[in-house]
Amino acid sequence: MNQTPLINPVHLWILIASLFFLGVAPDLFADGRSVAGDSKGSISSALVVGEIVVVIDGTPDQQDTYTTMARSIISIQPGDPLNEEAIKATIDALKQSNRFAAIHVDSTSASAGETLIYTLTPYRYISDIRIRGSYPLFERNILNEMTIYPGDPFTGEDVTPQVEAIVNRYRREGYITPRVVITSKPDRHGENVILLVSIDKGPHYVLGDLAFDVN
Repeated sequence: MNQTPLINPVHLWILIASLFFLGVAPDLFADGRSVAGDSKGSISSALVVGEIVVVIDGTPDQQDTYTTMARSIISIQPGDPLNEEAIKATIDALKQSNRFAAIHVDSTSASAGETLIYTLTPYRYISDIRIRGSYPLFERNILNEMTIYPGDPFTGEDVTPQVEAIVNRYRREGYITPRVVITSKPDRHGENVILLVSIDKGPHYVLGDLAFDVN
């Protein structure tokens, strides 16, 4: 009975490509086999692509749309030679689409050729920003201080710059210790997120004694 070698050159190269393009350092492949040992040359010119599999790590409503989108971006077709430059190009194209928060490429060997498996996690998007406690400023004043807006991808990045920008605006308005908290919650469909901006202005500077020194 034929067995797939523990270390497939294609598997090893795809791991290196993922490390370089995505900044991700997985220790295991999806099938749980450890990736350890020596690294042999480049992909054999005799290998061909047998099948392209797209796995969307998202909600049921996202499957058809994102699968179709990904297949239109991935230029490799069954029957093509397994070319490392082509795989790198597909990874780069998927990143540049700004539709996927995570991209992972794996492969399995079959008699018809190598099966390339693209596992893609779609970005969630900001569907709304809700602001509480903005008075005496308008909500528009607060949104103008922020650099993220409804319709932008929600990357889960640190919101500290947004908090600092809003706090500084209230300080310019005369508030001593304003406090701002930004949280997120899924929208009613579960695909995107709503940002909640809670503002506690705190005390305002007040005029103390007023004295005139005149001749």
